[in-house]
Amino acid sequence: MTKKSPSKNQEPRIWETELLRLTGFPSAASKIEGQTWWKDIAGAVPETRKEKPNKGELQESGQFSGGRLILQIQPTRIDWVHSAIEDPDSDMKFPSLGSFPNSLDRFLKSMLTWLNSASCPQMQRLALGAVLLQPVKDIREAYAKLSSYLGIDVDPNSTDFLYQINRPKDCSAEVAGLKINRLTKWSSASLQFLEVQRGSSSSRQREVGNAQFFCRLELDISSNADFPGDLPQRQLPRIFELSADLGKKLAAKGYNS
Repeated sequence: MTKKSPSKNQEPRIWETELLRLTGFPSAASKIEGQTWWKDIAGAVPETRKEKPNKGELQESGQFSGGRLILQIQPTRIDWVHSAIEDPDSDMKFPSLGSFPNSLDRFLKSMLTWLNSASCPQMQRLALGAVLLQPVKDIREAYAKLSSYLGIDVDPNSTDFLYQINRPKDCSAEVAGLKINRLTKWSSASLQFLEVQRGSSSSRQREVGNAQFFCRLELDISSNADFPGDLPQRQLPRIFELSADLGKKLAAKGYNS
């Protein structure tokens, strides 16, 4: 791989969203009891609920905003996950929550409601995660796109490409002592649907339709682990907004963000 100048800004809406995640690491003094967070956000009771009171674990989930919303609570970690679900009428199109950043804006609105609520616990760290896919015609186009985002030449004849980098950003102007990690993983991916034919003694598989190819971008944008003390409670919404803004810039500018 050789270095080259990154391309100009791309349109972030060409990325499709497979998954969005908010992760909070509550302070040791936080008590999480009798919460109704999933219902408060979704406006309905969850479809599934699994609880392990002895371990302090709870998982609730249900359909929400064109996908599935999962709330998972553990003693040291809280995860909100909005994931795409397969649409039987999509002609085998890959599952998607819609274009990015539109889906992120919808998720952000819901999460800000939670972060602004009186029942939201004190946090030591806060993180935004996302999995994005950009459809391309073949693997060569995937590598060309990745080259433009990263400012490097990716050999079109190579395989198993993965580029990972963290570029922390100083956000102390917003919150004293705050840095936000911008961990990105860039790769290519393909999707091929299979039909399973079962016989009396064996089964066979055959490919259905054409393979689909993508650029894949994983975002993990998080407040710094060495932040002194807990994050300011009133600033939690702003910190998550900053993370969302950084995510949009990474999807648009890549290495040059």
